[in-house]
Amino acid sequence: AVDRCVFDLRDCLTSLAPGSSCIIHCQPPFNVTSTIAFCPANNTIPQLPLDWSMPSCPLVDCLDPLPLQAGYEKNLGGWRCSEGYGGIVVACCRISSLC
Repeated sequence: AVDRCVFDLRDCLTSLAPGSSCIIHCQPPFNVTSTIAFCPANNTIPQLPLDWSMPSCPLVDCLDPLPLQAGYEKNLGGWRCSEGYGGIVVACCRISSLC
């Protein structure tokens, strides 16, 4: 199944005639990349899946967590531990299962 949290399939939701195409985009906050999906010209099977290659959709625009939890601070250099706290801060983005 195609992850609709990552891919925007709106252009491809209607039935495509043989030989026609549509565009699949990456959803925000993923990199805005697109790919073309097409219905083969000689297709005679209405439910045949579209032919397309999944584009790379890396996360590019992650929001900072709010409220900021105790022990963390961010400056121009990035995230770090607040004074009196220790460890290594690793920032990562996660998309909710509900997106």
